[in-house]
Amino acid sequence: MRALIIEDLPADAELITEQLRRDGFALDWVRVENEAAFRSALDPRPDVILSDFHLPTFGPSRAMEILRESGIDIPFIVVSGTIGEEAATEIMRNGADDYVSKDKPARLGMAVSRAIAEADLRRGQSRTLDELRRAQDRFRGLFESKVIGILVANRSGQILEANSYFLSMVGHAPEDLPLDYLALTLEVDRTRDRQVLVEMDLQGRAAPWEKTFIDKDGKRIPTLMGGAKLPDESMVCFVVDLTQMKAVQANLENAKSQLEVAINQLRLTQDAVIAKERLHALGQMATGIAHDFNNNLSPIIGLTELILTRPGLMDDPEKVLKFVRTIHQAGRDAARVVSRLRDFYRPDSDLNRTEVVSLKQVVELAIDLTRPRWGDQAMAEDTKYRIATFVKDVSVSGQASELREMLVNLIFNALDAMPDGGELGVTVDHDAGRPGMVSLEVSDTGVGMSEETRKRCLEPFFTTKGVSGTGLGLATSYGIVKRHQGEIQIESELGKGTRVIVRLPVVRSRAALPTLKEVRPAPALRILVVDDEEMVRNVIGEYLRADGHDVDLADGALAGLSKIKAGPYDLIITDRAMPDMSGDRLALEAKRVAPLVPILMLSGFGEFMNATGEHPEGVDAVVAKPITIDDLRDAIAMVTAMPVGRR
Repeated sequence: MRALIIEDLPADAELITEQLRRDGFALDWVRVENEAAFRSALDPRPDVILSDFHLPTFGPSRAMEILRESGIDIPFIVVSGTIGEEAATEIMRNGADDYVSKDKPARLGMAVSRAIAEADLRRGQSRTLDELRRAQDRFRGLFESKVIGILVANRSGQILEANSYFLSMVGHAPEDLPLDYLALTLEVDRTRDRQVLVEMDLQGRAAPWEKTFIDKDGKRIPTLMGGAKLPDESMVCFVVDLTQMKAVQANLENAKSQLEVAINQLRLTQDAVIAKERLHALGQMATGIAHDFNNNLSPIIGLTELILTRPGLMDDPEKVLKFVRTIHQAGRDAARVVSRLRDFYRPDSDLNRTEVVSLKQVVELAIDLTRPRWGDQAMAEDTKYRIATFVKDVSVSGQASELREMLVNLIFNALDAMPDGGELGVTVDHDAGRPGMVSLEVSDTGVGMSEETRKRCLEPFFTTKGVSGTGLGLATSYGIVKRHQGEIQIESELGKGTRVIVRLPVVRSRAALPTLKEVRPAPALRILVVDDEEMVRNVIGEYLRADGHDVDLADGALAGLSKIKAGPYDLIITDRAMPDMSGDRLALEAKRVAPLVPILMLSGFGEFMNATGEHPEGVDAVVAKPITIDDLRDAIAMVTAMPVGRR
């Protein structure tokens, strides 16, 4: 990281750089103390500017003015002694990204990281660049780890690179590279390897396949491999011992797929002005989402590494079963992280559609979504927030996703107004002076607003946060409230805090639907499972066999259609996205051959399809991946119990 430090005391500059190095930054820095030197140091452009507040001839206000005149967007953090709340507020209003007291240097690293991330977000490039860096770091970390074997081979069959895990597996050392791939391969596996090469040429990757390696001493090592073609025509392959972890891997792949779908949804909304504020909110929640997801991955990676590296553990079935239960729970928790993010950002397919929404549930989810900001992140910065809620269970008519978005915006605004901590209050209660109305109130004990600012705060693009703000948060919230036939009122006083009061019309809660009787498990059936992903296909097959069903598997839609014509089957379970033919098309063709056989579609996009009412012709029910064995039982019982006319 290249840092430009505006400081007249070299010793203070050294203290700043030492703190950043302790925080893990590889630092290239330069110190300036006048305008001429500052202008010169802007080329090449620094990653961050750290400025003292009190300088004899040059200071942060003039520096930020130069940046604005030049149209340069560089994170700017004031690092100074105590300057007073009013001065700190003024410098932040003028465009500074943060203020860090020299008496509390531990905040500096976190402040720098956050300022740089927000600047990247403003430039619209951080997502691609950060994702690329993370992918490279993950691959390098994985390559250097002892969790999984990795090798890179050319088309001539030479293994050019391999990590220590793979080399030790086959009894070789780094100095033995390059290795002859064929010399490590059994004759019976070579035909399959040639098929893999063809598959990589056509699709750029190969589905996992079983392979037996021969080590230096002639010992056979059964493995599971997966591979992909690299741009230089070489191939990268991942090698693991055959284990019963396929189900967990399949769940993680599905969770990753759903996360990518959620992110793609966000990208599609960037052309709309309203999306800028959503991306701003996502940036504030990103740290917490990554924290939760990494926490879920930790037991999966750690426990599988223990099992893979300590074969003796298999002699203790109770311990292995405990490990597998932990891994299974972690996979489900990871899927819930994705679901939480998707639920917040999923747009409603029909803007005119309304439903009865419980404000209590809206508040609970909004508090949960913002928890990383006022919880873990605040504690890391040694900042304390107290969250006070008083929420009555009152219902309104509207769209839950928009009401959640509005409340999250208001909570983030309140937290922004309390950089040093404070109390955040959220209340929901009947409006005593307005029968038929409910008041949703968000209050803070922050810096407050002047009367002039309060009058303008609902204007689009008006912001007091400098370049770090979009000026759309309150404007977006105002629009949502108006679409719900509501009112918004803002009360604020400098130094005392702000209250935002949203009033909405109350509706009666719908009577609870009668609880459906538990559907009895279906009797033993002959079931065809069609999925191009081998791990997913096998896991579903094992689920069904465990319930006593007669299961047939097909590795693609064309193979599945051939089996359907040979038939008969009592039930067909199919994926949607397959390379040779889509699940939608397969369902149509299957119904022509066997019109009375129910078809159940399992898809990583299942929740989106059900939420938008997308129901492919010929499909009797759509269920989202990842699926548990209980959910699969319920789905099978439901579609097989349907009258033929309703299918």
